[in-house]
Amino acid sequence: MSLSGSGTELNLSGSVGLGESPNLDLRLDGQASLLLLNSFLDSGATSGQLRLDSLSISGPWQEPRIVGEASLSDGFISHPEVPTTVFDAEGRVKFTSKQISIDEFSASTPYGEINAEGGIFIEGFTPTRWQVNVFGSSLRVQYPEDTVSTIDLDLDLLTAEGSQLVTGVVYVREAEYTRQVSLPQLFLAYAESQISPTPSLGGEILLEIEVETYQSLRVRNRISDVTGSGDFTIRGTAQRPVVLGTISLDEGTLSLENNRYELTRGTVNFSNPRRTTPVVNFEATTDVREFTMTVVVRGSLDKLSLSFRSDPPLPASSIVSLLAIGQTQEEIFGAGGTGQDQVGTLSVYGAGALLSKSLGDQLEAQTSRLFGFEKVSIDPFLFGRERDPGARITLGKQLTRDLAVTYSTNLSHDQQGQIVVIEYRLTDWMTAAGTRDQDGSVAVDVKLKNRF
Repeated sequence: MSLSGSGTELNLSGSVGLGESPNLDLRLDGQASLLLLNSFLDSGATSGQLRLDSLSISGPWQEPRIVGEASLSDGFISHPEVPTTVFDAEGRVKFTSKQISIDEFSASTPYGEINAEGGIFIEGFTPTRWQVNVFGSSLRVQYPEDTVSTIDLDLDLLTAEGSQLVTGVVYVREAEYTRQVSLPQLFLAYAESQISPTPSLGGEILLEIEVETYQSLRVRNRISDVTGSGDFTIRGTAQRPVVLGTISLDEGTLSLENNRYELTRGTVNFSNPRRTTPVVNFEATTDVREFTMTVVVRGSLDKLSLSFRSDPPLPASSIVSLLAIGQTQEEIFGAGGTGQDQVGTLSVYGAGALLSKSLGDQLEAQTSRLFGFEKVSIDPFLFGRERDPGARITLGKQLTRDLAVTYSTNLSHDQQGQIVVIEYRLTDWMTAAGTRDQDGSVAVDVKLKNRF
């Protein structure tokens, strides 16, 4: 018997016995178009050519013996239950009694080329167990959310008795998070992620995947430019994965309240086996005038603790004041003023800062995109020892990976209060900075970074 059609030419010969347990003795060869499968699919689409080479089916109907080979060319599949669209698929499989052996398989996806090999065990015409290895290199994926990653993967898909497991290794060549966020938006997003409903456990795919990275994790946006490394494990299910392990923050900078912090050390630990809960522990330094300020942050994102120190030493209240508005409490209040006056004035400053940030974040983000500056901020504070009211605008541009320019001016003066800083990173541990200060003086500093 022959079956002919567009792209299809199949020849079937042999016999089928009669009775309750009929015996089969069939031979099938030729080629078939996978377009025929579209008539049996509720959704999705397939195409390509399947070629059968002397495929034989013999033995009882309940336990047939299937032997032969088949090859696929120009394969295409798009289906809701398939993780990605597959095209240009080429492969060859062998049927050996109760096993289908995938000798070779390659296909293109929107993320890059993948390959597969392994076997599928069958009883009769029903698959009972899968053991398939999927591997690929330089795959470009958008995962996690708002992150573009380039990865190599070597994963095994194992299924047996209704359970499914994906295990293996993923090596991250590069992963960059570039979403423009503010700190309040970051904490809000984290809080919302913690109250999302837990999906049902029925029919889920279990995960046991090792992830390896070396200085390939990068967060780059308006508030940070940080590079990290890590070794961690993804467990749980495909619907609700859990990250366990540690990410080390190798180097980077943070920009908060017009201060540029150099990251000196840091880690992000994931130790909760039930949910992905990052616990941060990092230290960053910044120079404010003649003082070197150090900020230490520890804890989970919903329960952070901060501590401060300076060189030369200052009280914690003066450190916070310098970081927030560039002046110590003594410079703000002078020798006079009662403690109650100071509390009231600091309250006004704090309220002004909060109002400035809540109203200014949207304006700064739009201005950054419009003019191409990485940093745009507008701060309505009191400046100078004379306590003249005014506002300061700061513009920053990363010209190259190693060269950055920052310009800041007090809008209440024509020339006074203008600051220009040019920074050039000579090496990973040496940076040269030229500063034109608000009084017109010029200085060149060389910063050395050393870890112990």
